[in-house]
Amino acid sequence: MSIKDVAFVAVILGVLGILILAMLISLGYFVLYKRLMKGQKKLTLRRTALQMLLIACVFIVLGATLLLRTASGSGRTDLQPFSQYRSAWYNFSYPEWRNIVLNIAMFIPFGVLIPVLYPKLRAVWKITAICLVGTLLIETTQLITHRGIFAVDDILHNVLGGVIGYGLFYFVFLLMGKRFQAGRLIAALLPLLVTIASFSGIYAYYQGKEYGIVTETYINRIDMKNISLSNEAELSDEPAEALLYQTSGMASQEQIHAFADGFFSAIGAAPDESLTQKHDRGTYFYANSPAGDELCLGVRNFAMTYTYEDFSAFQHEKAMPGEGEIRKQLDELGIQVPETAEFSQEKKSRNRFDAVPDPKGSLSMWGYLECESYDDGTIKYVENNIVRCYPLKPATIISEQAAYEKIAKGMFRCGSQLPVAALHVKAVGLTYCMDTKGFLQPAYCFQTEIDGQEQKLVIPAM
Repeated sequence: MSIKDVAFVAVILGVLGILILAMLISLGYFVLYKRLMKGQKKLTLRRTALQMLLIACVFIVLGATLLLRTASGSGRTDLQPFSQYRSAWYNFSYPEWRNIVLNIAMFIPFGVLIPVLYPKLRAVWKITAICLVGTLLIETTQLITHRGIFAVDDILHNVLGGVIGYGLFYFVFLLMGKRFQAGRLIAALLPLLVTIASFSGIYAYYQGKEYGIVTETYINRIDMKNISLSNEAELSDEPAEALLYQTSGMASQEQIHAFADGFFSAIGAAPDESLTQKHDRGTYFYANSPAGDELCLGVRNFAMTYTYEDFSAFQHEKAMPGEGEIRKQLDELGIQVPETAEFSQEKKSRNRFDAVPDPKGSLSMWGYLECESYDDGTIKYVENNIVRCYPLKPATIISEQAAYEKIAKGMFRCGSQLPVAALHVKAVGLTYCMDTKGFLQPAYCFQTEIDGQEQKLVIPAM
């Protein structure tokens, strides 16, 4: 379910909550209080509307955090403060940043409505306590029902949202008073101003960086105390130099659409613009082949790498022809693979081409292409991450020994399910990673065995 679907259903739940509350208030006030108990107090429209709005907010929060989620796996926890920021930064993930902001914004209405409705609760520590208890209940329920992760960051964000909301209430409350107190006015807005300044600073820092973010950087450090680490590779302890490369970088929507038109045109198809979907990191195009089969092309924003899929694949069996035949089938799709690319076939019935340095050790193409061939002599799946690159300038990089020491400290990303018992390093070599601004940065690729399974660990070298 997309975030738009979640937001839509959450709002529906909020409206439903208002309707249910309106019915209950009407029943209680007009039937029980007025008719049966002969009560004389009048029900104010303002207070009733605010109470219904508060209940609607409760329904929306419960819908977004619990009711609209499906149970999956076992209960998970993330007890490291600010780990969501590291993940959003090193994954360069707009959805993760968006979720952080939404978790803050979600509790702002409670910080405003509760002190408006209940004067006895007009204290920042009381609002903080209420939001803390509320978010702890939500996070604990998510953990027990497996409908989310018990995350310290979510608790911090929800409480911050409540404090920001209370600050907004108190700011207006002071303005409506007889005394103008500049210090208190500024203090009331301080949580909001600090939050805006922090996110603006993160954005400005990223924009000011000469290079982008290497998404292979570790997010949370792995506890190595109970992991047996061994090494058979010869490691240099001298800092080295490596070239930086530049790719075409971020593509415009005009370039992406032109590429999609050209790709489909080469196979006698045309994209259906009504089905085109634009996402955070790329655009998906859909078309029908001359034979009537549904096709999908997903073009990424960076360097226009892409995936191609022919949905008729389920009607056929996979085949494993030789390199020459694979190149011919790719050529029929208009896909040119560098002659120097190394060919290999994997156990998953996929064919792979890796761009390698020329005899002088420099790169002109970088990346890999994976594809699947089928028994009708066509390729129905392609993931093309090969891009043209251009030398930029040399950069000083850390030594192989320094990179190995990062592994020893648990500063790496592990594809294996944690915890693991043994990690053995077999060899190390220089590789490249594309950062979030389209530059190729040098990194060390360690060939390892983790609990007996071969795995590559990448350590950024700059």
